[in-house]
Amino acid sequence: MSHWFKAPWINNWTESLHFIVVAIGLIGGGFWALYTFDVLLQKDAAVESLSKAKAELQEIRERIDGNYASNIDITTKQVPLADNKYGLFINVRVQNVGTNDIYMKLGQEPLTVYKTGYKADKIKAIAEYKPAYIQSLAMNKGKSNDIFDTQYLTIGSIKNIPFFVEVTGSGVYLMTFQADVSKQVGDKLEPIDKTPIWFSSKYEYVGKDFNKGSKKTSIESDNELSAVYFMTPNQKISTLP
Repeated sequence: MSHWFKAPWINNWTESLHFIVVAIGLIGGGFWALYTFDVLLQKDAAVESLSKAKAELQEIRERIDGNYASNIDITTKQVPLADNKYGLFINVRVQNVGTNDIYMKLGQEPLTVYKTGYKADKIKAIAEYKPAYIQSLAMNKGKSNDIFDTQYLTIGSIKNIPFFVEVTGSGVYLMTFQADVSKQVGDKLEPIDKTPIWFSSKYEYVGKDFNKGSKKTSIESDNELSAVYFMTPNQKISTLP
């Protein structure tokens, strides 16, 4: 029996050695696969931990830098005047709800009032009014009114910006308030080909039956809390055919 066991090994020693080498290779390959799989798992875990750490670091930086946010609310009161005209008393209430002071560049015409013409979902302006934020009225001929062209709001502060305008004819009016952000905010928030602005808007029906009944006749923009909007230059809107 011993001779029978040894004969195949002696006669086919090269083939037997080949099988032994293959077996060792398979065992080594298995260990290498397990090692590689474990390394890949550790790498994925490390990448995930690094991404989480970066997100947490960014959040900490944003908390340190603070954020810029305001609540802009437009309210109106209208009174009928002679010759089918109406006086609109418009108040823009701005509250700084962020964690940094806000510097608003109002410019010469921060408020625009549009009388609209519309058909179905198409709308356009048929009249435009641009009242200024008056600081003092001129009494002498040849002199202009003094206006406020900037506003500075500390954290938590509230400012009311009043306007008055006389409009002609009843109908649906759109009121938009817009102010430029400071350079500091612009540098922080401005994406490519976009211009950050402070913005709020409101639609309102102006007419003799404004105060009749209990139906709401004005619609304000829904995004007043985060009042930084990004506007594409020369952005177009739909017009009447």
